[in-house]
Order: sequence, then C-alpha cells, then structure tokens
Amino acid sequence: MELQSKLKENTFPVVIGFVTGMLAVLILVLVTTQLDKRTADQTIGGIWIFFALIQLVVWLMTRNRGYLIWMFTCLAIAASYLTAYKGVYFFVPAVILITVYLYYVFSGRMRWRYRDILEIAARPVNDDRNGFTPRPFPAGKAEYTREDLNGLGKYLTRHLIAFPVVTEDGIVFMIKGTSRFLFRKPDIHRDTYIVFGNDGRIAVNMAQNDYKKYRSMLTFDQLCASLGQVFKTFLGLYREGKEAQIISFIKEQISGKPAENDINDLTRAEKKARSEI
Repeated sequence: MELQSKLKENTFPVVIGFVTGMLAVLILVLVTTQLDKRTADQTIGGIWIFFALIQLVVWLMTRNRGYLIWMFTCLAIAASYLTAYKGVYFFVPAVILITVYLYYVFSGRMRWRYRDILEIAARPVNDDRNGFTPRPFPAGKAEYTREDLNGLGKYLTRHLIAFPVVTEDGIVFMIKGTSRFLFRKPDIHRDTYIVFGNDGRIAVNMAQNDYKKYRSMLTFDQLCASLGQVFKTFLGLYREGKEAQIISFIKEQISGKPAENDINDLTRAEKKARSEI
C-alpha cells in the first residue's frame, strides 16, 4: 500500500493522452477516407517513421533502451504499411519488439522519476511555517570527484531521474518532466536543480512551479535540505559501486516498503542519509 502523496493530482498525462488519441483517430479516419489505399498506407507509414525519429532523439539524449526499442517498433509498424511483405520474417520480430517494449513500460524502466523525486523530498517534511523563497539553498558539502559526478549523471539520465548540465562552477543535476526535458533547454532560473560545486559544496534550487505542485506550503528550507540529502544518497551509492540500489531506494521511499528482496541490506550511505534528513 502506497503512502499518501504530498503532491497534487497530476491530470496532465491523462489530458495529453486523450487529446493525442483523439487526434490519432481523426487523422486515421481522414487519411483512410480521403486518400486511395496506396497513398493512405504511405502517409501512415510516414507518420510512424516520424514517431520513430522522435524516439531516436530521446534515446540519444537519455540512452534509455526503452526508447530505442520503441523506435524499432515504430519502424516495424511503418514497414507494415510501406511494404507488401507481411510474412513470418516481419511478424515475429514485430511481436518480439512489442513484447519487450511493453515489458519496459510496465516494469517502470521508462518511467520519468520527476514527481517521484519531488515526493521523496517532501516525505520527512511536516512543517508549513515558511513557504517558498526564490533563492538557492546551501545543502552542505560532500566528497566526490568530477568522474563520480559524470558517472552518476549518466546513470541518472539513463534511468530518467535527473539530467546533468556541466557549468564552470560544477555539475548541475536538473529535475525535469518529459515535456520540459524535450521541448526547451535547461533553465537554472525556472527549473529545480541540485548543484555539486567544484569545491564540494552542494546547493539546491526549488522552482516555484514545482513547489506549487505540493498540496500544502511545506517549510522551504527543510524541503530543499531533504532534496539535497536524497542526491547525497544517490552519490554515496554510486561511489560504493551500488548504483543499482538507487532505483530500489526510490521505489522503497515511494511505496513505503522494500522494493527488492535484498533492500534490508541498505548501504552505509543510505542509512546516513536517512539519519540526517
């Protein structure tokens, strides 16, 4: 049983899914009724190729394998419209691709962890005395190297948790949803982020739009401190060579129960992070 969320309900995916579905049906009806079969098949095949190119772009940006699999799935569907061949050498690979893609979707491997991170940061915060403040919050110091941050950044990006941006002062980990990640460049003035400075200092910036996603006005300093501690936990796990437990940590925090059979074997970094939050 999942704990009660401190975030407001997110209806955006439902609305987007509904609108996208309606547009897809409308386009399909128009293409099939207004064009001859060959032209209609070419048009639909072209649309699937366009979808495949989008997945390729996302894969290049994240290296999440689910998008690569979905790209090949889109190409297979496009091929079914653009070629006359529909034999076993087409059908079997298409079924395998769709099966693997659905596995990635339902196993959470393509889940954007944007709201999960905001939720985890709010879990230990119960006060609501001081609201939003438009300034970065100092979240202490930690030991790390640039190689640690680069490696952690690749892992967090691949698992759609956070996205690193290299600056002169250090590495900034942006916490972003799908739309903000794909359709505009990172903006340190409008996005939520954690800065790991070259001097070992850590700073947290909570965007006002993200702060408004909470059901109540949580104490801002505590919220930022908690968010910084979450990323210290990620860093500690990565430095110990146990980055695979980052996903287990996220799932456990969201559900309130162990996400894996070996979750009781928490690392020293996780234990320390929880005691400091």
